[in-house]
Amino acid sequence: EQCSEKLGLNQMQKIELKEGWYFDTENKILIQDGGNFSLNKKEALFMELIAHNRDRLITKDMIQSAVWEFEDMSDSALTNFILRIRRRFGKTFIYTIPDLGYRFKL
Repeated sequence: EQCSEKLGLNQMQKIELKEGWYFDTENKILIQDGGNFSLNKKEALFMELIAHNRDRLITKDMIQSAVWEFEDMSDSALTNFILRIRRRFGKTFIYTIPDLGYRFKL
């Protein structure tokens, strides 16, 4: 375990999203202060998108291609999805940038 920490292997599995929040890329779970949140498929894909774009604006097109993949995504489906994310992980987990997309607050 100490060797893997020195080599940074554990950091590859857990990506810090913001203070106290981590995304475990191997197990597809969200971790906050020792508590684990299981994620459904779309939530896991969304957290991966956030993990790789923490400092960037996340557009609707990015969410469409990463989360909905080959399905059609309506505006209401996206709105409901973001609402569920906020209900589960807090209102300040992700912010809306009107007419542009979403931004993850660090």
